[in-house]
Amino acid sequence: MIPLLRRVARFFFPIEKHELAKFMPTFFIFFILALVYDMLRSLKSSLVVAEASIGAEVIPYIKVWAMLPGAFIFTTAYLYLASKFTREKTFYIMMSFFVAFFVFFLLFLYPNRNALEGTLLAELASRWLPSGVRGFGVMLQSWPQTLFYVFTELWGAILLSTVFWGFANEVNTISEAKRFYPFYLMGANLAAIVAGRMGVSISNLTYNPGLPYGETAWDQALFYFLLTTIIGGLAVMGLFRWLHWRELVNPGSNQSLHRGEKIKLALGESFSYLRRSPHLLFIALLVLSYNTIFNLSDILWMDQLKMRYQNNVSGMMEHMSEVTTVTGILAFFISLLVSGNLLRYAGWRFTALVTPVALALTAGAFYFFLLANSCSWAEIIRESVCRVDTAMILWIGALQMSVSRGCKYTVFDTSKEIAYIPLSIQEQRYGKAAIDGVGSRFGKSLGSLVYHVLFFCCASITDTVPYVALIICVIFLVWFFAIFRLARYVD
Repeated sequence: MIPLLRRVARFFFPIEKHELAKFMPTFFIFFILALVYDMLRSLKSSLVVAEASIGAEVIPYIKVWAMLPGAFIFTTAYLYLASKFTREKTFYIMMSFFVAFFVFFLLFLYPNRNALEGTLLAELASRWLPSGVRGFGVMLQSWPQTLFYVFTELWGAILLSTVFWGFANEVNTISEAKRFYPFYLMGANLAAIVAGRMGVSISNLTYNPGLPYGETAWDQALFYFLLTTIIGGLAVMGLFRWLHWRELVNPGSNQSLHRGEKIKLALGESFSYLRRSPHLLFIALLVLSYNTIFNLSDILWMDQLKMRYQNNVSGMMEHMSEVTTVTGILAFFISLLVSGNLLRYAGWRFTALVTPVALALTAGAFYFFLLANSCSWAEIIRESVCRVDTAMILWIGALQMSVSRGCKYTVFDTSKEIAYIPLSIQEQRYGKAAIDGVGSRFGKSLGSLVYHVLFFCCASITDTVPYVALIICVIFLVWFFAIFRLARYVD
């Protein structure tokens, strides 16, 4: 009986006792980073979409003209730091910069946002630019919120995807990764549940006159969100220091990239690795496909949210937090019952296919109902389904976003990170910097560029739905192709 129980326990928790000293600190580092990111992601959407005068139409311009340059700048900075300092010092510098920004936003930018608005720039943009790109003027006018949006996205692209996963890939073997990574991602899913519950609770707080910050209940809610972010950043640095102080990770990997040989370190060098390595190129296609599809659908969903929560920031934050909770619950069970076991028993290719298949099914339902409700030429669709209202589309979109994120934080991230491990440390760092640092942002910006073009011939976001649906079908084909080709290197 006892041997049977041990086998069952090992099936669900295949971590060896001697590995716990390394596993637990890295688990909590990722948990905290994911908790903060989930909370900030709901917050930035609420700040930008609910307060912007034209809603979701501003997001494509932020992602192209603010977020993409930010990704290039931060990725270049990370590569430069990695060439000059050890991995540990590079981590502290990057994390400190993010924490410092959120302190600055909390104490200066947000309280003075009305005085800091670029009204003149917005007026010039609206006067000289076509009406189809009026979102560019709103982005310039609300630049403090735009900057917050960018730093939130870069928390995920730089600290989570590039810095943490780069560290994890360097210090774990393939055998450890197959057992550790599903639990890292399970922790991230628990973090999403915690972040969602925190978001709902804090959004419903009433105004406290005894708190020396803010003039409204929402101002004070923002204070609590950002205070959690700052404390979380400091806690992560403490855990990272403890790992290296106790020498629980391979000291040989804690070195700058230029040691042992001279390397011309630049962002262009990272992209040259993609050109020379089909292995890295196919990983890049996975990342680009997911992020482009997600961004195209996310903007349409945000437009539905704007219709429901016009100028109601706390209401939108509460709704986003509920979606985050559902995402976390869904992803937790995928991690517990599917992700790790699929990798061990079904192989890499089968696991990697789960995400595009799940997204294709949910995206099909979302676009079907959008077309049924919005397109003047889709009378046949209208007659074949019941009356579709905004609330129904909103929750179908929420389901699609939950499934997309749930798969992203489980089977997609696990299979993607394992695909890096056969590469050398140098290829991993350069490849991840190009793919996760810039490529993921480029994928989202590519989706935004699609809207840039469509806004010239479509009167609103709603009118772009049939064209976006067709583009997504093509991207799914590219995604499936990349998976089958990459499986030759990994399986």
